[in-house]
Amino acid sequence: MSESDALANFKFKTDGLFLRLSADTSPRKVRILTTDPMVSADKWANTRFAFIVWDYDEKKARILNATPGVAKQIQAIHQDEDFGADIRKVDVKITTTGSDLETRHTLVALPKSLTLTNQQVQECAAISLEEKIENGQRMSFYRPSETGMESKAVTANEDEEDEIAEEDKDEVIEDIGDEPINLNNIPF
Repeated sequence: MSESDALANFKFKTDGLFLRLSADTSPRKVRILTTDPMVSADKWANTRFAFIVWDYDEKKARILNATPGVAKQIQAIHQDEDFGADIRKVDVKITTTGSDLETRHTLVALPKSLTLTNQQVQECAAISLEEKIENGQRMSFYRPSETGMESKAVTANEDEEDEIAEEDKDEVIEDIGDEPINLNNIPF
């Protein structure tokens, strides 16, 4: 009986809801249909920006959960007057190179954009980012904190001062003395 290397020859499918970008599936042609993406943190506390896209290659609606670098490229195309200053009107080619920590994604606006059908638009509209992105919030309400790890929602009245409840304030210790510390006395 001959032994085959099934693992090496297996072709993994990308049938899920989330668009997977890799050098193996590069380049990808998409239409980005979100101008107020969901902002969240992944399991490694990296910030992600979720956009609904039409994936021309797979012919289906998907979610692009982008890094800040990709989101900035999307923003640059969205703001560019040469492309109508609306990312929703432009087809974009995403090319991925490298792998692991060396992965790079490059977005290029295509000179000719296709017209999405009503069915394609309806498939995209059927995706609820609020339901699919855990612990996310819309970019319009997102303000990163000074540490970059947390965010606060923006209230309707941004002129209000942020008030910190008395119990939430950090306690300042004036002097802890020079005595040796017994690690057994630490409560955690």
